[in-house]
Amino acid sequence: MDRNTGNVDVLVESVAGRRLQFCSNVVELPDGTIYFTESTAKFSFAHFKGAIFEARGDGGLFRLDPDGTVSTVVEHLYFANGLTPTVDGSALVFAETQARRLSKYWLSGPAAGTVTPLAVHLPAMPDNLSTGSDGRIWCAMVSARNTTADFLAARSPRLRTVLWKLPDALQPQITPTVWAVAFDPDSGAAVSGVHMSHPEFGLVTGLVERGDRLWLATIGHSAVAHCPLPN
Repeated sequence: MDRNTGNVDVLVESVAGRRLQFCSNVVELPDGTIYFTESTAKFSFAHFKGAIFEARGDGGLFRLDPDGTVSTVVEHLYFANGLTPTVDGSALVFAETQARRLSKYWLSGPAAGTVTPLAVHLPAMPDNLSTGSDGRIWCAMVSARNTTADFLAARSPRLRTVLWKLPDALQPQITPTVWAVAFDPDSGAAVSGVHMSHPEFGLVTGLVERGDRLWLATIGHSAVAHCPLPN
């Protein structure tokens, strides 16, 4: 999007002949290479719960080269979501909401082209990511771990499909909270964050550090929020 005119150019519509269904996050590297995630190849944003319930592992990480070539980088991700480069540019950190984990895709060094875990078995479901000024990886936690979804993930796909077809009021619901965590980019340890409830804000899906404030976005309320940057 051109911020001066508002005009939008579509860069990628399909990968290997398949139309993209639910793209989530995107970053551009200094050399012009663009990486982006697709949460699920089956469901649209309007029906994101279906992807969580079915736990199909049909998300992915993709690359758009400056010459226009599009390629698949990592397949079979469980609701691929946030994406951000490390401050030194050696790796991309990406989130899998369904799997409740953060991983690194290495861009350089001896592990280049491979994926290694950064933070696993998280107590909440990670959404979008951003890199802080000191290199911390900020992660928006959209909701606490959903025990029903975890239970269903190991059960028959038929059972999960039946649950998805129930009216929304009968499906497991997300409890709105304000939750963001900063992770050490090397060890994956949680080193800072904010966790609270607020009557007019919750379901944090995006965040960015600017100056002495942490700014938060959500799909649950018609607002953005901010707080003092946690130490």
